[in-house]
Amino acid sequence: MTETRDLLFELGTEELPPKSLFQLSQALKSGVETCFPLATGVDGVGEVIVFATPRRLAVLVKEVIVNQQGVTIERRGPALSAAYTADGAPTKALQGFMKSCGASQEKLKTVSTEKGAWIAFDEHRKGSPMKNLIPDLFEGILKGLPIAKRMRWGNGTAEFVRPVHWVVLLFGD
Repeated sequence: MTETRDLLFELGTEELPPKSLFQLSQALKSGVETCFPLATGVDGVGEVIVFATPRRLAVLVKEVIVNQQGVTIERRGPALSAAYTADGAPTKALQGFMKSCGASQEKLKTVSTEKGAWIAFDEHRKGSPMKNLIPDLFEGILKGLPIAKRMRWGNGTAEFVRPVHWVVLLFGD
């Protein structure tokens, strides 16, 4: 069974515009429901609960996996007809493909499609710990919120609808 933890994100700001509070909270929820499945490789997350007050915008995400799932990516190389010379030796195209994949000839496979046969390699990528991915996910979600006019404050480059005073990000305990 996959290990999961609850996640809490809270943004403390100066007074948010009352007319946009509901829209911001729903966009935050939608962003989490869209971005987290893409990042984790899992179809959806647990329950997503948003909280919004004039000075806070928060989301509680239930059952976020601890480690991103690994993926297998099929990389397609040269056509089978262009992969080997007449005497069966690998062509420069095949040698270049093997070098780019870091694979030996034994690890290659042949894939048949409507357009012919191709040389391919299955690349296995290990998943990352979610604790490393979550901050970037929320940064992207916040940048995608529907804010008509963003403001900056202080000497920083951060922008939001109102100045941000604190951020809380808790993953598990």
